[in-house]
Amino acid sequence: MKKLIVLLSFIVLFTVSCAKKDMPIELGEVQSVAFDTITIEDKKTIGVFLELVSSAKYETESINDFPVGVEDYKTVKIQSGDVLNTLYLYKQKGVYYAEIPYEGVWTIEKKKYEAFDKALEVK
Repeated sequence: MKKLIVLLSFIVLFTVSCAKKDMPIELGEVQSVAFDTITIEDKKTIGVFLELVSSAKYETESINDFPVGVEDYKTVKIQSGDVLNTLYLYKQKGVYYAEIPYEGVWTIEKKKYEAFDKALEVK
């Protein structure tokens, strides 16, 4: 009986942990993106940002208000309808991440991270 309970527990935990692997960053219809002190309403730059987050790969859940153990991160505020989301972009140990507090941490592609940075320099 104990073996059956242990086996069922393992199956449930495995299923739950695997279920989030393909969880995308969901932002709804983005109207504006505020980066530090810059507010972006330009559709082209928002498109670059959406391309960045749409290709993100879910890594793990986030259990903090902001990235922990990261000295340099970028804060992005996303207005989507009546909802204002906060997303952090950062690099840690050569890997680029996007993090939404209490929702998740995703890996992002370096070239798309750099493209978003470049699009911001124009502003």
